[in-house]
Amino acid sequence: MNTRRTWSAYSVMAIVLLVAVMTLAPAGGAAGHSPWTGQGGLLNGQTGICVTGQVIDKAHNGLAGLTVTATTGNTPLSAVSDANGKFTFNIPAPGKVTLKLAVPDAWKVTDTEISFDVAYGRGTCYDVRFKVQPYGCIIARKVDEQNNPLKDWKIKAVGVIDPEKLTDANGVARFDAADGIVPGLYVVSEELKYPYQAKSPTSQTVTVPRALSDKDCVIVTFRNQRQPTSCISGTKVNDNHEPLKGWTIYAKPVSAAGPIFTTTTDANGRFTFPDLTLGAWTLWEDVKQWWTPVTPSMFNVTLTTPIKPDDQKDPNNCVQVRFKNRPPDLCAVGYKVDENGVGLAGWTIIASYPVITPTMFLTATTDALGYFRFVDLGAQGDWKFTEQLKTGWTTITPQSAVVGVWGGACARVPTFRNQSPRGCVEGWKRDDLGVGLPGWNISLQRPGGGGYQHRDTDGTGYFRFDGLPMGEYEVFEEPQIGWSPTSPTKVVVKLTPNDTGACVPVEFANKQVERDICIDGYKLDYWGGVGLPGFAITARNLSSGAVITQTTNGLGYFRFSNLAPGSYEVAVKEKDGWVPWGAARTTVKVDWPPKLQCTSLKFYNVQKGAPPKPTTCRFYHTVQPGQTLSGLAAWYGVSVNALMAANGIANPNTVYAGRKLCIP
Repeated sequence: MNTRRTWSAYSVMAIVLLVAVMTLAPAGGAAGHSPWTGQGGLLNGQTGICVTGQVIDKAHNGLAGLTVTATTGNTPLSAVSDANGKFTFNIPAPGKVTLKLAVPDAWKVTDTEISFDVAYGRGTCYDVRFKVQPYGCIIARKVDEQNNPLKDWKIKAVGVIDPEKLTDANGVARFDAADGIVPGLYVVSEELKYPYQAKSPTSQTVTVPRALSDKDCVIVTFRNQRQPTSCISGTKVNDNHEPLKGWTIYAKPVSAAGPIFTTTTDANGRFTFPDLTLGAWTLWEDVKQWWTPVTPSMFNVTLTTPIKPDDQKDPNNCVQVRFKNRPPDLCAVGYKVDENGVGLAGWTIIASYPVITPTMFLTATTDALGYFRFVDLGAQGDWKFTEQLKTGWTTITPQSAVVGVWGGACARVPTFRNQSPRGCVEGWKRDDLGVGLPGWNISLQRPGGGGYQHRDTDGTGYFRFDGLPMGEYEVFEEPQIGWSPTSPTKVVVKLTPNDTGACVPVEFANKQVERDICIDGYKLDYWGGVGLPGFAITARNLSSGAVITQTTNGLGYFRFSNLAPGSYEVAVKEKDGWVPWGAARTTVKVDWPPKLQCTSLKFYNVQKGAPPKPTTCRFYHTVQPGQTLSGLAAWYGVSVNALMAANGIANPNTVYAGRKLCIP
């Protein structure tokens, strides 16, 4: 018997829904993820794979309006970055995706084209980032009144940066990424050439946007007109109308601040100023020393008729002028120098005539080079020239010389040479009872270093430095262990000329310190090596357990005196806001008998939140033979540790002559 199976209405609806779900499910999608949940790298309501990104500049600001293309297979997609520089792609299927940012190559900071694989099931969007540096572009055009390009004119753009260029054969100066032009406000200006006149503003303010292509460049045009010109030509002669070569002539507009033109006369005494604008001009000559103008050395000339540039090449077509001068009269010249041949300024030289029973006297004063000159001596024959000595100076050459003066070239007076003044510094090194201390090293140098001299005190404590040039000197003693200064250890003295030979006196005084069994030291800020006051320092006798406490003074110094021989643990009681730099406690041993010096320690701290140590150098110092790191640290007022840290020195005993040190 045939059996017929029937389907209920509910069964049919279930089958239809199953087919619909299978149709909508993404191919290759992970089980348990649906396109409606936003899972598996899909956008809500979409069946693709989500890729998001952002375009930023070096300051991490989003850049809007830039086009990004996404290529997967043969299907190109594009997106434009929004106000925050962000963009989104819905990639239709898994596979390799290539994203490319459409910007000029010069903008690239990170790669502007990247590739990666995408797949279903990621759970979030793929996120990428492009970093670029936008640049702008300025095109400056320089033309004349007929729009012809003008080459080799200077154009400057002042703004975020300040580049300048000369226009090319097309009259163009281009500023772009190669010049570092970033978007912003710029003042573009031209340097006006003579004899052109500006027909447009010589300076223009522009806002430069980012330039994806030349169509985004800012165009600035400068227009100039060449003014009609004429020329001036002339001659330079002496009072016998003989040409004078090598004289300097100047010309400038009467009513303007400039320009000033300069030329030099040729072998025929001629000169020419071509291409001068019409109007009144001032001409003047540079009158050479000891020459006398016969005609005015400065006058005005008015140009009224234009002359073509080619016609100005013939000086005879120009306006003609002339300068006339008379040469020097009877004269004598010479020099006044010191023992090293260096000219001496401000010395008086006396010329007298005749040599026996003179009736004429003239004086001259030496210039910065020691040069002197007598003019218009008034009589031919033998003249006596005498130098006027100054205090403290002695003659090396005769103080007077007789020279014949006959006209023509100036008579030459023999050079006066003198020994500069010398002085001395003397003094004593004494103890607190006024008794001289022998064998102490006393040093002398010019302020600022260099030129050291050393003397050891004699049996009475006396020392002396002789043969010193005039000026300031620093005199200082070298401290000795077991002695404490009772007077300044360095003094500055000034030597001035005198005729008595008296020395400048200096005295140093010290007293002997008592011997002691002691421990001392400093608590220092590692940042700069500055002493830290108010820190408690303890010294615990490891045998008896007794503890002594001292507090650092204003210089960070502490001292434990009159200690019993033995071993002590010395420790720092730390303060809030400070952290130790290195060991905060150490063990030292002190022995009998008492010593002239304590056992010294140093502890370092760094303030919490302190800025990093500076890397700049106040000075640079090249190590000289015999100099030590500790000596240089004392001289420049820094700690040895700070000097070592600034120069990367691990061992202070490895500093060698010739090394260049940074002084922090």
